[in-house]
Amino acid sequence: MSIHLGYLIHEGWLGMKRAKGAVALSISTIAIALGLLGVFILLTVNIQQIVQRFQQQLSVEVFIDNGLDTQGIELLNTALKRCPGVSAVAYISKEQALKNFEQEFGEDLISLLGENPLPASFRVHLELDRPTGKQLDQIVTHLKQIPGVDEVVFQGRLFEMIGRYSRIIIIVDILLMVVVLISTILVVANTLRLIILSQQETIEIMQLVGATSRFIRLPYLIQGVLQGFYGGVVSALFMIICVQIIRYQFPQLLKVTWPIVVLPVFLGTILGMIGSSVGLRRFFRA
Repeated sequence: MSIHLGYLIHEGWLGMKRAKGAVALSISTIAIALGLLGVFILLTVNIQQIVQRFQQQLSVEVFIDNGLDTQGIELLNTALKRCPGVSAVAYISKEQALKNFEQEFGEDLISLLGENPLPASFRVHLELDRPTGKQLDQIVTHLKQIPGVDEVVFQGRLFEMIGRYSRIIIIVDILLMVVVLISTILVVANTLRLIILSQQETIEIMQLVGATSRFIRLPYLIQGVLQGFYGGVVSALFMIICVQIIRYQFPQLLKVTWPIVVLPVFLGTILGMIGSSVGLRRFFRA
């Protein structure tokens, strides 16, 4: 059995060597397609992680009424903590707000205006894993109704924009994957058909001497698998090089996991097998 399998693999390898030009073009096409898909998936995964962290760290700025005394501030603090969807509440006094403003913008408001115009506020952190715009609107509406709240500031448009673009990226990912899957299968199938046509006389001789259809097909099936595998390996190397270049320019920007790097190799092998099966079926049916 091992000799039989070794013979089939050897024949598949020799078949690829006989059609170097077509095979090289096929592997290059597969590598480019899978490489672009892999890089895009890698970027998408990182973008989605950033979006998820942003969503998990959502905060709402709640400005309090200037006429509220210390006891009123404590009562408001308790009411905010009891609000559904709130994970933590941090009080920012007028003095702390002034200090934060000066550190961020480098301006001394006291010397310019003669007084501190910044109001005290609460920074309300939300505990929503994947919040929706409707959930956030409900929370903001609830916060506005609490006595002692003067104004609620939340970057709703920014949140909606990030959510919208993240969904667009996922849709583009899916469309790109479909295009890559179909193109890879067609490339392998057509390349294999060209190889088979160039060896048609050899195949007819093998049929005349009693070789089974399975015995004839297997070397070509292995050729398709090898084309997809090599294309996947080249695309994985392309991904690694792109990641290193990006990391060199922007350290700590990308987080790479091995499944994403290995994905093109696995995907290329599977698509190569499917493509060779399609090509063989078409040829032998004809």
